[in-house]
Amino acid sequence: MTRKTSDHETIENLSFIINKLNRYIPIVLLILGSIDHILNIIIFTCPLFETNPSPIYLISGSIASFVSLYVDLITPFLATYNLDPTQKSNILSCAGRLFTSSNNAYIRSWSSLYLAKRTIVITIIICFICPYSQVFYCYTISRENICTQTNQTCKVVNDIILILCNFGLPPILMVTIDILTIRNVQYLDQNFSNCRRRHRRRDIQLIRLLFIQ
Repeated sequence: MTRKTSDHETIENLSFIINKLNRYIPIVLLILGSIDHILNIIIFTCPLFETNPSPIYLISGSIASFVSLYVDLITPFLATYNLDPTQKSNILSCAGRLFTSSNNAYIRSWSSLYLAKRTIVITIIICFICPYSQVFYCYTISRENICTQTNQTCKVVNDIILILCNFGLPPILMVTIDILTIRNVQYLDQNFSNCRRRHRRRDIQLIRLLFIQ
């Protein structure tokens, strides 16, 4: 009897801690995330970037992340008050820089505002269909109004898809594209042998940007 009471108290304490974490941590993340995305939007909407397609991708990514931030964080926050409102562009930006740095005129033509806007629309459609298509047949609402997987297979498939889409493929693609961009810049710089020091400094900046992303 004493052990059951102790287990019950432990569960209650853990539930209390989770409740408090869901109540206060999202507020901090919302404030910092909002400032970050708003500054990105303000910076990349400057007239200086009007003719460059890469900032268009970054703006769309900031807007999508801004919406996702509030959907993902406000939901558990409101759940602590028993309220339940019934949740990737950086790669495209890297690709835009790769196309711009190419010595091939045809490939450089892919880096345009016309193509950027249509690519964003297509990407939004794909991102809604591919990663979340399994939601319609793998999830159900329990009696406690909690969204849960229907079986273990769905849970594994869902986890694999989310890991690949959110943490696996984006970094790999971004690193690969940025490495190719650096190679393009180095190839173009070979024609200017008198500026080696400046070229080396530019390479260092590109590598730093790659690792930061």
